[in-house]
Amino acid sequence: MSYSERCINAEDGQVIFEKFHNMTSLDRANYHIFEENIANAFDNKAFMDNIYSNSSFSKSSIGITLNNEIKEDTDTFYTALLNRRSCREFTCGTISFKDFSNVLFYGYGLSICGVYTVPSAGGTYPISLIIVVNDVESLEKGIYEYLPMNNTLIPILLSDHLDPGLITLNEHFFNSCAFSIHFIGNPSLICYKYQDRGYRFMNLEAGHIAQNLTLVAIRNSINSVCSGGFLDGEFVHFLNDISNSHFAHFVSLYEIFFGL
Repeated sequence: MSYSERCINAEDGQVIFEKFHNMTSLDRANYHIFEENIANAFDNKAFMDNIYSNSSFSKSSIGITLNNEIKEDTDTFYTALLNRRSCREFTCGTISFKDFSNVLFYGYGLSICGVYTVPSAGGTYPISLIIVVNDVESLEKGIYEYLPMNNTLIPILLSDHLDPGLITLNEHFFNSCAFSIHFIGNPSLICYKYQDRGYRFMNLEAGHIAQNLTLVAIRNSINSVCSGGFLDGEFVHFLNDISNSHFAHFVSLYEIFFGL
C-alpha cells in the first residue's frame, strides 16, 4: 500500500516527510557536527541566559496554587512519576526476567481486553520495539523484537559480541546498560491514512511509549536514559541484513537504555 501519492512531494519527487527525515538523520559521518552544535549551545551565554530566564519566570510567576497533596501520596503510580530521572551511569547488575517483562508488557503491551497501554492514531500502531539484551536473567545476549500482540520476544540475532557501532552512537550507554530498547517505525499505514501528518503522529506515539517504559522501569527500580543520538539508516540496514529484510520499510525513531 503506497502513501506517496497521498502525501506532499518535493520538487525532486521525494515525499516531503521522508526528505525531512533523511536530511535530519544521524550517522557516523555527521555525528560530530551534531555534538559540536550541542557543545556550542552550552557555551553560548545568551542561550544559557534564556534558559535560566524561562526557568526564573516560571518560578516567579503569580498564579493559582494547585493541590500538591500528591507529593505525600504513597500511591506507587504517583511515586513513579515523581521519581523519574535520567540516569547516565549504570552499575553492573542483572535485571530480573520478571522486572524486564513488566517494563515491556505495561509499557507497550495489551490488556486482557485487547487494548494497548498507549494510544495510536487510527489504531495503526506503526512502531516496533527492538530489544538488545546485555544482562537480563534467563535471556541470552542478543537482539530481539517485542511482539505486544502475544507478549513475546522473537530472537533476531543471539550473540555475545554485538558491535555497538552498528546499533547506536551511544556506545557508553550501550556497553554499561542491562538492556536497551530501540524504536523503529513503519509509516506505510499511518501515512496512507493521515498523509504527511502521519509522520508527526508516529513520532508522538514514540513519546507515549517511551514515557510508559521509563515510568514502569522506575516502578521496578530500574534506571533509564532516553537518547536522541540514535543511528538512523545504518541501524535499520543492519537489522535488515540479519533478518532477511524484515524491516525494509522502517525508520529509526528513538532509543532508551536501562540498567541498575
